[in-house]
Amino acid sequence: MGFVSIKRPAVYNSDSNSYLSRYTVINPETGALEVRTQILEDTEVKAITNNIQASLSVKIKDLSGQISSNSLTFDLEEDFKSESLAVYYNGLMISKDIESKTSDTFTINNDYSSIIISGDTLFASYVPGSD
Repeated sequence: MGFVSIKRPAVYNSDSNSYLSRYTVINPETGALEVRTQILEDTEVKAITNNIQASLSVKIKDLSGQISSNSLTFDLEEDFKSESLAVYYNGLMISKDIESKTSDTFTINNDYSSIIISGDTLFASYVPGSD
């Protein structure tokens, strides 16, 4: 069986200040033939794109049920990226009062032992994953 590959020339896109090249690929999930666009780095333009889009999954967990007078350590029950953790006590961000973190837990400052009581709210937002 013969095979022919036709390479289309790249086209300059002034909106993104980059060169774009279209190519065909078989989608591994569907098996369908698709046309996709590749953003090319160029030796003259010195840019890939000005329009970078990123996404990540941020989770919010209600930890209020873990509040007790015996412990200031809270378990997210999954690993999180340590720099992504934000903690809210009764609606106020207290992230700067976190004393230590492990891959899936954090401990807040001991000063909260006389403040935090059952019935208060504690929420954490974080990006799942490991550092």
